Amino acid sequence: MVQRLYTGLLIRAAKQCRFESYRAHQMINNQMTCKVLLVEDDPDLNEVFSELLGMSGYQVCSAHSAREALNFLASEEISLALVDISLNDGVGGYRLAEQIRSQGNQMPLIALTGWASREHKERARQAGFNIHISKPSTIDTIKKAILSTNHIRLDDGSLSTDR
Repeated sequence: MVQRLYTGLLIRAAKQCRFESYRAHQMINNQMTCKVLLVEDDPDLNEVFSELLGMSGYQVCSAHSAREALNFLASEEISLALVDISLNDGVGGYRLAEQIRSQGNQMPLIALTGWASREHKERARQAGFNIHISKPSTIDTIKKAILSTNHIRLDDGSLSTDR
């Protein structure tokens, strides 16, 4: 009886280890197929975030304006977008998010902004952003936000919403 209980516990532990290993493998593979659109008009921040996300295994399309971002969305299979709210191109991040949503695109949108008040967070939500990140932020914060969306584009082009 004790041996059967012990064997059962070992089997459950082995299954859990296999499951955790599988999920870690899935996460690594999903990062490699996750194409992130970074929309940041500050050239230095754009370069730094692009490099750090690239070194973390993400494919990055880097845009410096809303127009560039819309061009990428028209020509690339983008998994999610990180968008600076204060774009200096006359359109801005809120309007860009509204345009993306008006086209029926439901990919995750993450707002990057120096504005952190409750009103700004609500405005971002109303524009269609899923997540609001206040600057300055770390690459770990951004990666956690990306992973939390759990909408990773798979090799066949579909979006995974598997939790």
